[in-house]
Amino acid sequence: MRCASLRRFRQLQLGTDSQVAELSNQAKLHAFKAERAQMVKEEMSKALAQCQVECEKQQKKLEVLKYKDKMEKMFWLLHYKSVTQFYFLLS
Repeated sequence: MRCASLRRFRQLQLGTDSQVAELSNQAKLHAFKAERAQMVKEEMSKALAQCQVECEKQQKKLEVLKYKDKMEKMFWLLHYKSVTQFYFLLS
C-alpha cells in the first residue's frame, strides 16, 4: 500500500511539475509579447511625432505658397490696370 501511495505521489508530483513548467513557459511568452508590443508602441509614437512635425512644416510651406500666389495675382492685376490706364491715356 505504501508503494502505491508513493507511486501515486510521484505521478502527481510529475504532473504538477509539468503543469508548473508549462505555465512558466506561457508566462515567459506573454511577457515577451508584452515587451515587444511596448517596443512597437514606442516606435509608432516616435514615428507619429515625426509625422506631426513634418505635417506642420508642410502646412507652413503651403501657407507661404498660398500667400505668394495671392501676391503674384495682385501684382499682375495691378500691373494690368496700370497698363490699361496707360493705353487709355495714350488713345
